[in-house]
Amino acid sequence: MAAPLLTGAVVDLSGLDAFHPRIGLGEVRTISRELSINTATREIVLQNNQLVLEAAEALSEGLLASRTLSILRIGSNRIGDDGAVAISKALPKNRSLTTLSLDCNEIGEIGARALAEALSPGRNSTLRVLKFGLNQIGNLGAEALFAALTNNTTLQELDLQGNNLTHVCMPAISNFLARNPILTTLCLSCNNFGPRGMDLFADALAHNSSLTDLIMNDCGLGNDGASLLARGLARNGGIRRLVLRFNTIGQQGARALLEAIAITNTSLVECDLERQGVPDLAPERFQAITPELSDQIKAALSQEARTARAQRKARGAH
Repeated sequence: MAAPLLTGAVVDLSGLDAFHPRIGLGEVRTISRELSINTATREIVLQNNQLVLEAAEALSEGLLASRTLSILRIGSNRIGDDGAVAISKALPKNRSLTTLSLDCNEIGEIGARALAEALSPGRNSTLRVLKFGLNQIGNLGAEALFAALTNNTTLQELDLQGNNLTHVCMPAISNFLARNPILTTLCLSCNNFGPRGMDLFADALAHNSSLTDLIMNDCGLGNDGASLLARGLARNGGIRRLVLRFNTIGQQGARALLEAIAITNTSLVECDLERQGVPDLAPERFQAITPELSDQIKAALSQEARTARAQRKARGAH
């Protein structure tokens, strides 16, 4: 009789890389059967195993049977849309899974719509973290997902980096941000938003009270996008971490962010503006952030500066 595969609280059977898988469909089916009786394993990691639809279907059956698995990471496989649909079918009935990682799985709009349906209000009450980056869901898939999550009261962390999103889906994202009461971390990096639509995004931030971490690296924001984002930041009291690397933000955008931090926002503790590009590539639009301006931003984020701003704000309220 073969030894069980689920032998501890954390079971990592990831492949070495995309070309060197560690397990195949047979082992995944064994894992699925073991999930029906296993009560010790809390996390399963199956990344880089070239898993396709049949493996996703087996894992879906395992999720239906499991009562204790909390974390499933199956990123960097090839389950595709049909695999995402299969996993999604188990989510409304599963009562234990809190983290699901499906990043880099060749999932498109159809898979995104299936997940959206599974996470719509009243369907799933346990999932708190969804890693869905480096897929191909596009604007339509994102719009479906954000519409379904608007009134979701469970999901706290969402990663949609690298999903071919543009400013077209910014109204859906903004509506979600303005109305969702629970999400704390949003990663939208490596999507080509540009500055268009950032006015809607900024207005949504002003009405959001839950978001604490916003990551938008390499989104083509530029000075204009950063300036609009600063407007929203000035009216948001909850964001503590803002990461905007590789956005060709120059002095104009950085100064707008500085003013938002120094004058109004008392919560921000990290504003990462590193690696904003090479000025020579776009001299007419881009000016490198000077060391002096960078130092000013860091000083504005200090505990002393935040305390002083909070005290001024409190006095102004009376």
